[in-house]
Amino acid sequence: MPRSLWSPALLAVVFVLAVSACDFDGGRQAEIAYPRIVELKNASPDRIDLTAFSSAPDAKATFFLEGVRLSPGAAQNWRIRLDAYEDILTGRFVLDGTCGDTTGWQLAGELLKSHIVEQADQGKVVVTVPACGG
Repeated sequence: MPRSLWSPALLAVVFVLAVSACDFDGGRQAEIAYPRIVELKNASPDRIDLTAFSSAPDAKATFFLEGVRLSPGAAQNWRIRLDAYEDILTGRFVLDGTCGDTTGWQLAGELLKSHIVEQADQGKVVVTVPACGG
C-alpha cells in the first residue's frame, strides 16, 4: 500500500499550530490567573530597595512579590490574585527592605491605609509610600 506524502506534513503542521497556539494567549492567561494590579509608588525623597512586598500574618491570602529598587517618584506594577488585592486594599501587607539610610526597614500596610487608593475601573490598587517612616 503506497504511503501518502501529505500525512506526515499535515501532522507536522497541526503539531506546530497546536504548540504555538499555547504561546499566543500567554498574556491573556496571566490576566485570568492574576486579574488585578497593585502599583507601589515611592513618594519619599529617598530610594527604596524593596526586598519583599508580602502578606501580613493576619492576611487572608498568602502572597510574596519580588523586590524592586524604586527611586524617588518611581513606581512598580505587579499582577496579583483577587484575594491578595483585597488584602492590600485593607492594609494587610508588609514592605521590607532599605529606605534611604535605614537598613532593615519594615513598614506595615496598616500604617499606609490613608495612602492606599483603589482605582476600580482599572482593577488596580495604588499604594504610596510618602516617607521612610510611613
